[in-house]
Amino acid sequence: MAAPINNTLMSLITQSTLTGLNYEDWHRNIMLLLKAEGLDSVLTEESPTIPSADMDGTEDIVEFTAEQLKEKVDIFKSYHQRDSKTQLYILNSIDKSIVESVNGISSAGDMMAKIKELYSQQDTHIEYELVDKILSLKMEPGTPVLDHVMKVQNLFEQLEGLGSEKFSLKYKRNVIFKSLPGSFSSFIFNFNMNKLDVQLTELGNMYKKPREQLKRKKQKCTSPR
Repeated sequence: MAAPINNTLMSLITQSTLTGLNYEDWHRNIMLLLKAEGLDSVLTEESPTIPSADMDGTEDIVEFTAEQLKEKVDIFKSYHQRDSKTQLYILNSIDKSIVESVNGISSAGDMMAKIKELYSQQDTHIEYELVDKILSLKMEPGTPVLDHVMKVQNLFEQLEGLGSEKFSLKYKRNVIFKSLPGSFSSFIFNFNMNKLDVQLTELGNMYKKPREQLKRKKQKCTSPR
């Protein structure tokens, strides 16, 4: 009988259930769980055999002592118990719509290989599209600066969520600066000259405040006395 499922670890995995679009994130989490349970090695092990008296060319039981035979049987049982438990973890960590694609697969290793074949390339394509969208993004006329900054930040979060490298704050700011229209050149120049280091949300607010102050000054100058 296989050891019981670790419900604490399983609850963590079900929070990042494989839906087809988050393969890298799911794979990282399921491997952490399997390592914690000492089950990751079963994915690359070959299924052991036990001596048989069948007339099919397999090993003959007579060739082994009772102790050797017991050892082989124990190894066989241990492998299949660990493999069965691993399959349960995998099946409980994938969306119901994906379960059908691995039905009939008899080992955890083959199950993981099939899932990789079906879904790892999807992440690669999505990652490419996100990178293209980030680098080609331009702020639309009339869009509040903070809204535009948050849009870029959200795209970076999606990209990093796919298992991509973590991008530095400085790089993200430079991407945002590149996406702004020419009217922001003075703001960008002053920001870089002063070697400021702020979070993205603060960056959006930094431009918003001077604009509001300028607007109030103009209103004050044009108001009737």
